[in-house]
Amino acid sequence: HMEVSSPGLDRVLKKERDFIRFLGYGVKVNTAKGFAGPRKLNGVLVAYQPDSISIKVEEEIIEIPREQISMVRLRPEE
Repeated sequence: HMEVSSPGLDRVLKKERDFIRFLGYGVKVNTAKGFAGPRKLNGVLVAYQPDSISIKVEEEIIEIPREQISMVRLRPEE
């Protein structure tokens, strides 16, 4: 039995090259308990720095420190 899935669909972004490759893509971000904002964010990855990422949620740009991110996944395109 072999499961077939689309590579990249719901991919977890971990490495610097992943974040750079998927700039401009839709992402789902789960933040850690210490983050002052929402625990779950859906937006577009607009910037990557070694210590943080920035996502655009509606018309707002939110910068999230890397240590306050528990997971970032690509959002499947609808």
